[in-house]
Amino acid sequence: MNGGRRIWVVDDDRNTRLALTEGIADEGFEVTGFACAEDVVAESARGTPDLLIADLVLPGGMNGLGLLRHFKSTAADAAVIMVSGEGTLSTAVEAMKDGAADFITKPVRLRELLKTVARVLETRQLVAENTRLKEEVATLKGRFEIVGAESGLREILEIVEQ
Repeated sequence: MNGGRRIWVVDDDRNTRLALTEGIADEGFEVTGFACAEDVVAESARGTPDLLIADLVLPGGMNGLGLLRHFKSTAADAAVIMVSGEGTLSTAVEAMKDGAADFITKPVRLRELLKTVARVLETRQLVAENTRLKEEVATLKGRFEIVGAESGLREILEIVEQ
């Protein structure tokens, strides 16, 4: 059901990282765990996941918000869920303004996370499908024209095109 969908989990706490990666993998996702943001950035040069789950507090020069901003600047359609045990309301709001799909507090309850993952991935899929359909409609627009239609029908068609 979830095969082929790639999820990356970045958390410097080994136990949390393993629990999340194993729990998500049990649902049929392809999951990779990372201990720091720099490893995620390096791997993203080869491709990005369908979803990134990132801890807010990470070791090294880049925290979770920096990683979120990196993903949004390099792949605007990237879906990111932020996780933190130290996050304040203002941090959560900042993450959401920067493009996070959700913000979950620790300790993470796996069932809650899996529901959030499903919702975020479904939303991402719907947005991609909507974009594709808009592009398809734009390429078809103007190809077909009704010849000899009455003025009333032409007015309706003009309204529909808007």
